[in-house]
Amino acid sequence: MPETVNIDFISCVAKTVNGNLTYKEIPVAKPNKEILSTIESMIDNPNRTLIDLQECASKLHYSGEYHHICIPHSYNASYINGPKIPKEVSFSDYQNLCKEKKASLEEQKKEFEEKGKEFDVDAAYEQYLKGLKYEYFSRIRSYINADEYMTALSKVKLNNKNLMFSTETIGRTIFNYPISDDVNFEVKTNFGYGSSAYFYVNLTYRGIQIIPYSDIVRYYYANMAHFGEYTRQYRPRHESWPIFLNFVVETANLAHDNPEEFVATWIKNELKEMMVGLRKLKKDPKELIKSFRDNINPMAENYISVRNIQGSDKRLFKAYPNEMSTAYKADKISGALRFLDNLTQLSEIYDFISESITELKEINISILPEIQETLKGIRESILVLEHQIENLEQEIEAVEKRITPYSQTLDDLIKNGGEEKRASIIDLFKKNNPRYTELLNKLDSLRSEVQRKRSLIHERRNFEDSLEQSEKLIVETLQVA
Repeated sequence: MPETVNIDFISCVAKTVNGNLTYKEIPVAKPNKEILSTIESMIDNPNRTLIDLQECASKLHYSGEYHHICIPHSYNASYINGPKIPKEVSFSDYQNLCKEKKASLEEQKKEFEEKGKEFDVDAAYEQYLKGLKYEYFSRIRSYINADEYMTALSKVKLNNKNLMFSTETIGRTIFNYPISDDVNFEVKTNFGYGSSAYFYVNLTYRGIQIIPYSDIVRYYYANMAHFGEYTRQYRPRHESWPIFLNFVVETANLAHDNPEEFVATWIKNELKEMMVGLRKLKKDPKELIKSFRDNINPMAENYISVRNIQGSDKRLFKAYPNEMSTAYKADKISGALRFLDNLTQLSEIYDFISESITELKEINISILPEIQETLKGIRESILVLEHQIENLEQEIEAVEKRITPYSQTLDDLIKNGGEEKRASIIDLFKKNNPRYTELLNKLDSLRSEVQRKRSLIHERRNFEDSLEQSEKLIVETLQVA
């Protein structure tokens, strides 16, 4: 069985004697492992009761303190609290529980027998007792796991060489880790709040935020607005800790050992890869979309700010290759303008960035006419579709008028014949009135066509909205007409 972060080990970043960082996994001591195993084995044993489990649990070693952490829940669980030691049930209370359940099951048996069905009281009762034991074990195990993690974490924190470690805290937390004079990591988490859960990391170098520029062209979709806020946005799950902390070790050591290589890796190469990708995107967006369609990037699974191409994207590209490729190109290229402030800051330190800033602006200005021309075509096609819908709705109205006399006659027949004969009356009426059936089919066909054209308008509106946002971003950022 694979080990789990904060259950079996704590992910940690520690400083070595030469000043570098190293990633390590510190085992969580399990002094209660054998006792828990014994308790678990009692669940399936019908000769053991909840009282026996409680007796065995009295040998467990724990602090008894409340821990406001996620264990045993996932980070994106909702409305959770830290685990608690289950309240002990006295022998007399246990007997009463059993007696009440047995009486309840006997009543159920009577109800089943009245309906001619069988009901096994003994089997149901045995399942109930097993459920009591399982619930008790599950709760005590959750608390022990949490308590053992907190004990291990307190020891990890005592060693000042341990700089960063995996956490479990419920709710919003902000941790600031100044790794060196130049490198700083800020970690923001919000575990235990369902879809609002997050796991954000920001890396700054010499006070300037590091942005993974190349992700814009490395993934089919990248939320560029989020890139301006965080270096990494991991999925809120336990498996993200090793990925994140290894990222810390790799980047911090590079900055420590070879600052020039750090700049080349995290600034120069990232910027170069982005610009190469944007040039390709400007030249042939369809080819890039096809590449994303045929090559899935597995790293996208680790982050929430990027994703691979999806089925709906493929369908749209197949249906609207021209509109989609233009909107896609405009979204990516204009979105890169969100990095201008960050790039301008860096350009004051590194001269090579100014050239990329100039080219980025030029690429955006160069695609503006294409955006505007595509918008014009989309708006014209929407007007044509709206006019076609108007004509179809007039046809529908005319057909409905022709159907009205038939419908009135049919309603009278149903009223006189009785509601219980509705289906047979309708079938006979359609058989005797083929023209009525023809009109109904015609009406369905017209309504389906209206719906299809409205869907086309909706899809074109989406392209229009996307292109308008790109146009606005270029015009307002670069102050062009």
